[in-house]
Amino acid sequence: MGNFFTSTQIYNNEKLNREEFIGNFCGKMAEEGYVTCDSDESELSYILRFADNCKWVTITSEAYEQGNEVSKKDTGRIAKMLGTPCVNTVVIDSDCAILELYKQIYGTRPCYVC
Repeated sequence: MGNFFTSTQIYNNEKLNREEFIGNFCGKMAEEGYVTCDSDESELSYILRFADNCKWVTITSEAYEQGNEVSKKDTGRIAKMLGTPCVNTVVIDSDCAILELYKQIYGTRPCYVC
């Protein structure tokens, strides 16, 4: 049995360091009506993972299932919210990967699927 996962890769076009990116991300989420809280109090939580050079940030959530609409909706919303390209990645049984590129100007509509 192979790996199954869904995640979003966010291009850090402002070249922010980890702390700056997290502050910016949380600030934008607050503008969208989200509130920062402890994980035991939350209905939805996100995990951020940074590349060594912070050029790309991977975000995932326990709410994401293989290729579900929640991750696609989040990817488009985040691209628009942060004004940067994002890639929604779905890996199916380690055999297939679906990548959808979301441009910041299109919001929730994928621009390219491969």
